[in-house]
Amino acid sequence: MRTLRRLVVACVALSLAHCGGSGGGGPKGRALRFDLGRYAFVNASAFKAAIGAGGFTVEAWLKPDSVTDTYLQGIAVGQDLSTGSRSWGLFLEDMVDGQLSGRVYVSPASWNTAKSSVMAVEPGVWTHVAMTWDGVGIRVFKNGVEVASQPQGGSVLPTDLLHIGVWPGEAGFKGLIDELRVWSVPRTEQQIAANRGFIVPSTEPGLVGYWRFEESSGQSLLDSSALGSTGTLGMGPVVDMADPERVEGGAPVVDKPVV
Repeated sequence: MRTLRRLVVACVALSLAHCGGSGGGGPKGRALRFDLGRYAFVNASAFKAAIGAGGFTVEAWLKPDSVTDTYLQGIAVGQDLSTGSRSWGLFLEDMVDGQLSGRVYVSPASWNTAKSSVMAVEPGVWTHVAMTWDGVGIRVFKNGVEVASQPQGGSVLPTDLLHIGVWPGEAGFKGLIDELRVWSVPRTEQQIAANRGFIVPSTEPGLVGYWRFEESSGQSLLDSSALGSTGTLGMGPVVDMADPERVEGGAPVVDKPVV
């Protein structure tokens, strides 16, 4: 029995070693392909109150087509409808190739950005990205390792909508996005690194949104968290030109091993 357990753990470790943003490990499941003018969104009313003063985490896997575009590529962006402003966002920056950034907008109407160095994200490669805010500062992570930080206090603007693959007014993300998670707590670097390659259970403490994009058809994006905030492709319940494409070959994540 001990030998079998060691074998399972060794196999999982080997799998994660290959999926750490290197493009290996064999694609599984589905993902959403975004292009100019294509997006998805989630009504965030179910978790709006949960990601306020206590901080939050947002994370996803992405495989961009390009990282050299001269516009802001929104990966996951919260919006405050009362002001029309974004409340926070995880982006590929414009003007600087492959630069990953996390932005937090606090009341009254000020914001700050933590930006990685150039080429933190490469085109055509699956990379896990994350940002946290703890009420004091913003931190940005690539494959579970911190690549940027910036002080930012205050009270974050409310999150009424979660935009996926775009920030309205910008051209949008180009490439694949998968395994999008929102947490009501600022996850530690160790927690992000340890869980990035696993499918997490819906009962995980602090998990308030988890979209795996595994649906084969339809306009809905099911939320695997306990809150059940269903997302929508494109403009709404009817197929339209703004819908991202459902594709085979998702992010390199696996079920957590039973040890």
